[in-house]
Amino acid sequence: MINAIVPIRKESERLKNKNFLLFCEKPLYSYIINTLSEIEEIDLIYIDTDCKELLLKDLSKFNKVRFLNRPMHLRGNSITMNTLLKNDLDSIEGEHFFQTHITNPLLTIDTIRKAIHFYFMNLGHYDSLFSVDEIKKRAYLKSGEEINHSNSILEQTQDLEPIFIENSNIFIFSRSSFYQNDESRVGKQPYLFPMSRLESIDIDFFEDFELAELIYKNIHDFT
Repeated sequence: MINAIVPIRKESERLKNKNFLLFCEKPLYSYIINTLSEIEEIDLIYIDTDCKELLLKDLSKFNKVRFLNRPMHLRGNSITMNTLLKNDLDSIEGEHFFQTHITNPLLTIDTIRKAIHFYFMNLGHYDSLFSVDEIKKRAYLKSGEEINHSNSILEQTQDLEPIFIENSNIFIFSRSSFYQNDESRVGKQPYLFPMSRLESIDIDFFEDFELAELIYKNIHDFT
């Protein structure tokens, strides 16, 4: 029905070696791969990587996993995810794709399945889907200009127009929409898929790592 694409890079800028850090005693990269492998709607899991040798022994046990060796000219820090996806689509078959990151260890099977089902049930209305945090707080531009409220009225926060923040957990798109929308995983008619903020933590910094680990330990009664 749909193929998953997961990038795993050896180096990282903001939190060194984050993909390989031990998260509750297992490498961080193992969590999302294990989650995706349990989802029957996902046919294959393609791992776009520059460090296959470090992952091969651990991840080859998953029957759905396939490796895509990232070419040297796409290994720089300035390479965008859309550029990597274009290279991946040139190498794999299929029309529909689910993309996520290693840094989303709290992302659940249930949420992924709900997103996939919504995407396929609404292809006539939306050309892509990405997950967001829905936030009702008073937001400002850097200039101080109000975005979703008025300081002269000062509405209660529960009555504010929500702000939607992309949380980098889920992107679903088709091959057709990718090429029809300037080679972008987000199309011209995307659906913004809200999800739990506790589940959507994306690990960029050490504080994110600590918070995600605390939540995981609490959910799973980890001792």
